[in-house]
Amino acid sequence: MRRFMFALGLALLSPLAIVASSAPANAQESIKVERVTFRPGTTGTVITRTIRGREIVDYLVNARAGQRISVSMTANNKAAYFNVNSPGEADTAWYVGSMSSPENSFSGTIMRSGNQRIRVYLYRNAARRGERAQIRLNVSVTGQAGSATQLPGTVPGPGGTATQLPGDALVPGTNYHATGSISCVLGNSGPSRDCRFGIVRRGGGSGDLTVTRPGGGTRMITFERGTPVRYDQSQADPGPLHWTKRNDETVVRIGAEHYTIPDGIIFGG
Repeated sequence: MRRFMFALGLALLSPLAIVASSAPANAQESIKVERVTFRPGTTGTVITRTIRGREIVDYLVNARAGQRISVSMTANNKAAYFNVNSPGEADTAWYVGSMSSPENSFSGTIMRSGNQRIRVYLYRNAARRGERAQIRLNVSVTGQAGSATQLPGTVPGPGGTATQLPGDALVPGTNYHATGSISCVLGNSGPSRDCRFGIVRRGGGSGDLTVTRPGGGTRMITFERGTPVRYDQSQADPGPLHWTKRNDETVVRIGAEHYTIPDGIIFGG
């Protein structure tokens, strides 16, 4: 009789176990996706709305490689942020508003054509408490799409879209003004390696340097006037970048990653 009751108990519990295992581990509202469009003759727009709790809104902006995207946001709740993701980059953000300086203000050269994704959200604690935020999102895309804007004295390569600076031609077949290898270390005790790079220069020591790791994956580092100011940070990354100047080189440290970048790559020449 005891064995029969035990078997009956298992039979009654099994359906409940199956139902429980199919429930989401972390209840969250679905991500809302909205397309951003500009009025004819304009290069930007302003979006206002309210988000609350775990609500996430993805704004899609279609743009071409070589154009420049600028995004800034103000909100009445300091826990409201936005990220920017390139097309096909679901887990790694080009810009993370909560972990960058300045917060919620971004401008960069688009490296991959397609839908640039601007994700607006409340940070974890505020989201769990069900707080709300009224946001004002400014989005603009500038620059010529489809062909290089050529200034006198330049010879553009056939590789795509970029804003040319005097004497700074594209590398044929690419969207970069320079390509090559730099020294990189990808672990605290790892050996020095050669990492491939490509850079889009904006002049005066400003530009976006994309480094390809030997094992796969890329890291983009943005320079302003010769100084590294941010990188394509995801929430899994260790935090702000650190850098030191060594003669005519800049050593950038991001957690256990070290990149040695000669001044000539950033400034040209």
